[in-house]
Amino acid sequence: MMVRAAWGVLALCLPGAAHAYFDGPLADRDGGGELTCRECHFHDESLIASGSISISGLPDRFEPGRTYTLTLHLTHPDMKRAGFQMSVRGKTAAQAGELAGGTGIKILRHGKSGVTFAQHDENGATFVDDHAASWVIEWTAPGDLPTATIYAAGNASNGDDSVLGDVILLFSRTIQKAEGLD
Repeated sequence: MMVRAAWGVLALCLPGAAHAYFDGPLADRDGGGELTCRECHFHDESLIASGSISISGLPDRFEPGRTYTLTLHLTHPDMKRAGFQMSVRGKTAAQAGELAGGTGIKILRHGKSGVTFAQHDENGATFVDDHAASWVIEWTAPGDLPTATIYAAGNASNGDDSVLGDVILLFSRTIQKAEGLD
């Protein structure tokens, strides 16, 4: 009884604690700005090392206007449910290119920053059996920027529908425009 009362008080005090973000995280939590999903999910930092987040399909150098098929991969031995948020930004943190997604992904533009985010939707916050999840995102590279940085946050959730015990993994990689392509 005492534990239930304590959880109830904690749920009222923590932002978002009573609401699991099945339909996607709050905007701008992928690590490209000042915030990450770690502001709402509370986890043990020592659990990060046993998980991984990666993006396959990224070029060594991007060609302006070309569309790349990227796959975000998230693994963790304790993961029961998974989610993510991703953006691609230029040097000034402004949008770099365009993002598109298919099943399980929604695209939204943050009103304040104008940055577009790809993130899981309610169907994309899947339960996993093999401790791994992945999502396919299309990125059309910018034509007018010398570099683009891909930011992503993945939520390796323990599946208990709370913000406690999840592991948030972060990814970033900067890619330069291919030389001689202006």
